[in-house]
Amino acid sequence: MREQVHRPDAWLYRVALRAIGRTRWRRRFEVKLTEHVRPVAEPTLDKVVALELLRRLTPRQREFVVARYFLDLSYREIAEHWEVSVSGATSTVAQAIARLRRDLEKEDDGWIRKSI
Repeated sequence: MREQVHRPDAWLYRVALRAIGRTRWRRRFEVKLTEHVRPVAEPTLDKVVALELLRRLTPRQREFVVARYFLDLSYREIAEHWEVSVSGATSTVAQAIARLRRDLEKEDDGWIRKSI
């Protein structure tokens, strides 16, 4: 290859330009992940307690409670989404809340009662 290079300075200049061009080409696809991401707050004790309580519910009860109280959907919207009657959605949420209350009452000196 050295025999083909007549002007090493021109060859080195051309190599440097290609390297810079490749770097610029790659950088245009890079996304700085920290620019548009909001900082996430540490979970508070209330959130940890809520997650622990929700974990104790059945999946269906958990979905309905989250839809009702976290997503603020009406019972009618819940019923339409899961294709159940409005009374079925209402009773499922009521049963879930009753179960959560029973669990809290059982925890007479457990960590959940202390934290609430």
